[in-house]
Amino acid sequence: MTLQTLAVRLCKKKAVAVVRRFSINIVVTVTSPLPGRAIFASGSPFDLVEYNGKVYTSGQANNAYIFPGLGLGLIMSGAIRVHDDMLLAASEALTAEVTHENFDKGLIYPPFTNIRKISAHIAARVAAKAYELGLVTHLPQPENLVEYAESCMYNPNYQSYQ
Repeated sequence: MTLQTLAVRLCKKKAVAVVRRFSINIVVTVTSPLPGRAIFASGSPFDLVEYNGKVYTSGQANNAYIFPGLGLGLIMSGAIRVHDDMLLAASEALTAEVTHENFDKGLIYPPFTNIRKISAHIAARVAAKAYELGLVTHLPQPENLVEYAESCMYNPNYQSYQ
């Protein structure tokens, strides 16, 4: 079965729809063409769902994954413009952060709890691409772009003065 055929089947079953919460009904509907196999992502986090002895986790898919790292990579390199290859580098960096454990849970994105680490890696890849393309104003290129990205991030921890 092709992905296009599967998409058509899912649409006919009304599995592709706006839903208010991730539930057992969503898992059953989406997995029926290929039992136990589904990709589901939402803009919001939801509770885990158990179905046929397997625990399903709703993936959280929103722009909070790509854009902070993309912006930081542009700023830290002093990029003079955004090139398509920089967006591709950001996407590839995000993909690299997804582990086999994440895939086994049905996730297509890494856990949002790791967003600072993810953003630093995305920023480093974006900056590296900007340097490679010669579109930067901040020279020389830092030796370790991930560490540099982390050092450029705002840290919301406050010291106690008591």
